[in-house]
Amino acid sequence: MGTPLSPILAHIFMAHLEEKASKILQRSQLYERYVDHVLVITISLEETTWIMDELDRLHPNIRFTMEAEREHTLHFLDIKMTRKNDGTIARSFYRKETWTGQCLQFDSFVSVEYERGLVRTLFQTARHICTEDMIDNELRQLKESLTGNAYPDAFFKGTASLK
Repeated sequence: MGTPLSPILAHIFMAHLEEKASKILQRSQLYERYVDHVLVITISLEETTWIMDELDRLHPNIRFTMEAEREHTLHFLDIKMTRKNDGTIARSFYRKETWTGQCLQFDSFVSVEYERGLVRTLFQTARHICTEDMIDNELRQLKESLTGNAYPDAFFKGTASLK
């Protein structure tokens, strides 16, 4: 787990590494980082491999790994990105194969405010992550999952609408 300072130190170190890599990263189409998770999108696999090799040379103890797009799909943190035929990217929640849909049961011995907060956060996150063409399906899946965890239909009306 590390110390409470670990995330702060990781951020400082990665910011320093990014500074050293600024010229290398200019060759990418997109560069995003969350703590020590990095997303680099380029125009070709060869370009991505070159960038990764150059980044690996920046520090002797840091090695980057790569996950290539498979069947037009790439996962980054909890986001599933799918490249469509027209070249645009559809975004939705990424759920591991082991995902069961289980979450805080509605009949748990917790304040109803925690349950409302869970529903509100899940629905807001879906609206933030998902593209317009994916949002209806994601909200429907969330409602099904929450209903499977004993959340009553009436609970959604006051907490998070489907639109």
